[in-house]
Amino acid sequence: FDMVFLFSHQTGPAPIKGFFKVGIAHSVNNSVPENAYTLKRPFLDDASTAFFALFEGHRKALDVSRTSAAYLHELLRENILSSSPTPDLQQCFENAFARMDAHMKTFAVDRGTTATACMVRKCQNRLLLHVSNVGNTRALLCRGEGPILRLTEDHTLTSEAEKIRLAASNSYTNSHERVRELLPCTRALGDHLLKGWVISKPHYFECDLTPDDSFLLLLTSNISAVLPDHEAVKL
Repeated sequence: FDMVFLFSHQTGPAPIKGFFKVGIAHSVNNSVPENAYTLKRPFLDDASTAFFALFEGHRKALDVSRTSAAYLHELLRENILSSSPTPDLQQCFENAFARMDAHMKTFAVDRGTTATACMVRKCQNRLLLHVSNVGNTRALLCRGEGPILRLTEDHTLTSEAEKIRLAASNSYTNSHERVRELLPCTRALGDHLLKGWVISKPHYFECDLTPDDSFLLLLTSNISAVLPDHEAVKL
């Protein structure tokens, strides 16, 4: 499945019941389906808070992506509620990713999944977006007439920062396009055979959403590989 996950929000005094709008689209090809998604609304027992995530499995990892889709939000929920009233949300996301990765250690050995997880919440008069990702599943924000904002980082060997991190790892061999000749992603959930190099610590980003924000788009790497960001938002 090549998947697109679309989120938009209403501005102004609209009732909470219609506050979020979400759409999901996918195309089916002949390959083994490995992708999964999560949508939780309300989240944290709050009608104005939503969680949604997209998981892109690799190396026949449908079980890994589905397990992540079933439990990552629960781990994040536990982290946030246990550290209330003023949780460090970056730390909460990082801890949830680490716990999810550890949970799958016994079966996600030679396969894994990328992950892009988002939480939207109202805080007084602000609408906040929190995004964490591992791998190369992207989140794009369409804001007014300006350029498309990419909120995630592609964790692949095209990233200079990831090249430097891997070069400093023990026994790492430069394989140009794939980690140890096996995996294009340098961060993922699972892939414990490569855990000395492929880590689960996510990139984290947060921002205020504004009335100029039209929608947030989550898309798999099969789409971003052939469409630049400014074309992908036209899907």
